[in-house]
Amino acid sequence: MWVPGLQGSYMREVGRW
Repeated sequence: MWVPGLQGSYMREVGRW
């Protein structure tokens, strides 16, 4: 689940997967 407003957090979430 990624949010355009949280692109920074999005990259971190993707790193987990």
